[in-house]
Amino acid sequence: KAQPKTSSKTLKPIAADCRNAIKLPSSKVTTYGPTIAPNGFGDIEEIKSDKKGNKYFFDKEHNSAWYYFDVATDGLLALKIIPINPKDDYDFLLFKWSDSNFCKNLTKNKILPVRTNISRTGRGSSEITGLTGNATKEFTTAGIGNQFSKSIDVKKGERYYLVLDNVYPEGDGHTIEISFEKEVSLSGIVLNENKVPIKSAEVTLEDKKGNEIYKTITDQTGLYHINTFVVVNENYNLVFVSDSSFVDIKEINQENLKKNNYKINDINTVLPQLKGGKKYFLKGLNFYGDSYTLLPQSHSSLTALYKLMKKNKNMKIIIEGHVNDPNGDREKQRKDILVDDVLSIQ
Repeated sequence: KAQPKTSSKTLKPIAADCRNAIKLPSSKVTTYGPTIAPNGFGDIEEIKSDKKGNKYFFDKEHNSAWYYFDVATDGLLALKIIPINPKDDYDFLLFKWSDSNFCKNLTKNKILPVRTNISRTGRGSSEITGLTGNATKEFTTAGIGNQFSKSIDVKKGERYYLVLDNVYPEGDGHTIEISFEKEVSLSGIVLNENKVPIKSAEVTLEDKKGNEIYKTITDQTGLYHINTFVVVNENYNLVFVSDSSFVDIKEINQENLKKNNYKINDINTVLPQLKGGKKYFLKGLNFYGDSYTLLPQSHSSLTALYKLMKKNKNMKIIIEGHVNDPNGDREKQRKDILVDDVLSIQ
């Protein structure tokens, strides 16, 4: 009878059996974890299949964790399962709860999941798995494949059970993120300083942690168009990069998205041409007060600069900036510092 390896004050508990499933908070955005490591399948092995390439079930439970949650609102349910150890391979099955005999019937294979993803992650692909509107398949079988399956329309008050299984022994825990998504449409034109369209400019939608959501390029008229899914109540960045121009970053905030029914068609930008000896301002670099540690939302700016340098490998730059006065007002210094960094192209 396997038990979790260790417990820790900083790691949240798990349950290895359906009947003892951990209840997740019922809210529009839910985060649970990081957790202790799953170790074995508990008292009962609820999930197993003799069918090769089964899209509904694991071949067997290896190291599992069970959860359930009640849906907080109508909408498109999204899910992220993020391993502590990126080498771990987490699969998941999502079931809609039926009645008080749910766990018993599940053991008898009488209930099919509504979503699955059993594709290889960790040592074969990206370590994160889950549900998103950008995926096309509702069920993903074992082997190399898309680590995300298609999000699901849910109704307030419905109950769902989620089982995670780490294929590898001696692994680590995970964090679960449950949210709701909306389809978004963004478009605009990219021009140079002479109002001439820039073709083949790279336009990337990123979340505030710098993770790429969607990438496209402009056509010959400088036009770009993005159709994708974003998490409700989260802000995003549009990052613009071109071979011979400086970068630009524009924030896409949820207030503006909601106001425009998630369709904004005039996000235009001007990218100044790169010239030796000229100074440029890099937007969006924020530091913690009394620190040279960047805030997470600064990743888009750094990514844009990295892309620019890769496109112009012979370019040399000097970065100048300012921070708070170390001998100044201590209360003021505890606030986040906004730094407008100046880059001089050599």
